[in-house]
Amino acid sequence: MIIILGAGLTGLSCAYHLGDTSYRLFEAEQRPGGLCRSDTINGFTFDRTGHLLHLRDPSCQKLVFEELLPGVFKKHSRRAFIHSHGTMTPYPFQAHTYGLPRAVVRECVLGYIRAPQIKNPDTFQEWALTTFGEGIYRYFMQPYNEKLWRVPLESLTHEWCSWSIPRPSLEEIIDGAIGIVHRNMGYNPVFWYPRKYGIEVLPAAFARKCRHLETNHRAVKIDVLRRRVLFDNGREESYDRLVSSLPLDELLMMAENSPDEWKVIARGLKRISILAISLGIKGCFFGRKHWVYFPERSFPFYRVGVASNIESTLAPPGCSNLYIEASLAHPDSDRESVLHQCLTLLAALGLKEDPIVEHCFVIPCAYVVYDHFRREAVPAALTKLMKHGILSTGRYGGWKYSYMEQAILDGREAAAWAKET
Repeated sequence: MIIILGAGLTGLSCAYHLGDTSYRLFEAEQRPGGLCRSDTINGFTFDRTGHLLHLRDPSCQKLVFEELLPGVFKKHSRRAFIHSHGTMTPYPFQAHTYGLPRAVVRECVLGYIRAPQIKNPDTFQEWALTTFGEGIYRYFMQPYNEKLWRVPLESLTHEWCSWSIPRPSLEEIIDGAIGIVHRNMGYNPVFWYPRKYGIEVLPAAFARKCRHLETNHRAVKIDVLRRRVLFDNGREESYDRLVSSLPLDELLMMAENSPDEWKVIARGLKRISILAISLGIKGCFFGRKHWVYFPERSFPFYRVGVASNIESTLAPPGCSNLYIEASLAHPDSDRESVLHQCLTLLAALGLKEDPIVEHCFVIPCAYVVYDHFRREAVPAALTKLMKHGILSTGRYGGWKYSYMEQAILDGREAAAWAKET
């Protein structure tokens, strides 16, 4: 028997690709989807923060756009900006400094030209300085990433940067300093989003194809020797192979009859939490912009998006749907204080009236921290689990910085592994 824990996109994709193979898919919450979920309140449809679909793999495009949800998604061109020094510049910052104070533009361009050539940079700080130079590091890379990751940047490694951070050429840096906009830079210049009902239509489509999905089953113990899973309702299930998309640290902690070092690894892994604030407001906000990054330390949030600028169906007529993301040092941080700070700063940015709807929640495991401990510990942990018939995969199971398409592909690969005899 194959058991799958977690019905986010990875677990759902795994179940889908298992086809007629015998399996059971268990989800802790009342409905599947994980963080890829949408909540409708008083006419507003709020995703659990920004979830935009970027598909490059042809087989994944065929699966989503032809097999699962034909005609449901609409293609969009990104309208993202940076708020810095009281003005808005196009994303990414490093390629669009025109409009910032002249001294800042000069420092960014000269800093790029004079960037230190650090051989084999080890930390994110070294990588950012040698890639972009002192000016871009000072005005964007350092404050934005310190705000998001909440650790000193010299303690971060840079494995997660290869696909996520655009690296412009000198010509593009200069173009951006004189006002030439490069709209197709980065991994997400275009994206797909459902025409109606929010991003949850995607996991819901997978779930309709799953023959053995059971919700309200939270795994609490895994006996790795007897190969049995115990759930919080007292149910036990045996497995031959186990696919888990649960956070890796939680999986290691719930493992019984396992080496002591598994718990040591679990306690050493670091994550950050996010306060996700969804607001339904009257009128428009940020013009037609899709989302805006806020690197400066004076703002408690690092990103503000306007979901209804992507699809107007996410808000009633004459209203806007906002999502605000603020990184938390700990999931139990004083979210009321952070919420108050965020609303105060949003008022300064143009939020004229009290929101019609406030929908706030904490994502306890939002981003995994790429530190030096993770670099060695995660591959070792995944290998040890595999020896016991357990594949830990997906964004949190694989303890990585990832996106929705990769989650779907991870699930497909997990299904292929689980079907092996």
